[in-house]
Amino acid sequence: MADLFPGYVIDTNALIDLWRRRYPRDVFPTLWRKIEGLIKSGELVAPQEVLNELQRQYDELYIWAKKQKCFKDLDCDQQWNF
Repeated sequence: MADLFPGYVIDTNALIDLWRRRYPRDVFPTLWRKIEGLIKSGELVAPQEVLNELQRQYDELYIWAKKQKCFKDLDCDQQWNF
């Protein structure tokens, strides 16, 4: 079985809620810098499907997300463990 990483996994709903409803990037830039730091350190990841779902809207959130290096393809064992 492939090992999962230590850290956090975020889904589409959480990103949309953070970006559009609760903590917009223009109002909470420090929070988003922290999120980007977690991504850069490898502590925050998301399944590739999250980026695919965000692409359907093709808005500023998708443009931001596309620049992040947190979207990972998961194998069957990893998906089962989520």
